[in-house]
Amino acid sequence: MDEFYDGLSAFLYPILIEGSALIASSAVGEFAKGAGKTAFEALKNRLTEKHGMQSVSLLEQAKEKPEYAAVIKADLDAPALAGDPELQLLGNQVLDAIAALPATAQPAIDVGAIRALGDQIFKNIEGIKADVIEAAGDQTFDGIKSPGKR
Repeated sequence: MDEFYDGLSAFLYPILIEGSALIASSAVGEFAKGAGKTAFEALKNRLTEKHGMQSVSLLEQAKEKPEYAAVIKADLDAPALAGDPELQLLGNQVLDAIAALPATAQPAIDVGAIRALGDQIFKNIEGIKADVIEAAGDQTFDGIKSPGKR
């Protein structure tokens, strides 16, 4: 593994938080009704059913309660999850569904760090705010409306 990789939580946590927010939002019906919801539910099911990760039920409160975020991130960094390539695939499917949203519905990504072992593609979103964005592969930023500030 690359030395900068902090674990699966660096990749999956922002995806889970954003997916949860989009499903809860009535303004983003395309995501909640279509491929986004299906991909998000598949990711959550993989975490809960295959890996027994019950902390995903705390996603909706994690933005307001740092202790919930810490529990979710710790669970995502469990060694058993790191060996499951399906999680990377499912996470990328959720990202693809977010990218497919109409430009007016695109969320802004606001996280402390985005780290991944593979390529990252960010398309048609309002902005990206992160202290650190690192990837072992290529990064593509396309259609970002505002640079975001941290």
